[in-house]
Amino acid sequence: GLSSPVGANAAVVTLSVQGTATTVGGVQTTVDLPAGVTVAADASNNYAVSNGVLTPLGATASGSLVAAQFVPATATTPAKVRIGLINVPGFAPGEFLSIKCDIAPGSTPQASGFSVEPGASVSDSAGHPVSGASVTLSVRL
Repeated sequence: GLSSPVGANAAVVTLSVQGTATTVGGVQTTVDLPAGVTVAADASNNYAVSNGVLTPLGATASGSLVAAQFVPATATTPAKVRIGLINVPGFAPGEFLSIKCDIAPGSTPQASGFSVEPGASVSDSAGHPVSGASVTLSVRL
């Protein structure tokens, strides 16, 4: 089932839109990752996230354009995944995307170490901001 562990070297982050009943057409957000957690990305292509890392869920499974960039950690900032999703038909709020993360051997990240950065943008099918909408996440380790 969904609550089963995903393996010692993997985590799955699921993103949701909350706080609105409006049909969503687009989301831009950044997810911060705890130490020892990365996603597969192409370092030779500006750290574009590799195929298979992002999985659109529910109504976003068809008709979505998803782009994402991995930002490696520095001494002062956590690793991040910047995500943009456009779905022209629009989708109902709720879960819309999962992110497959890799955990370095020896690392023991906590679910609380994953977070959505402030300033996520949620827009309707016409591209207008959706007031009150936010992006939240859940983590399976």
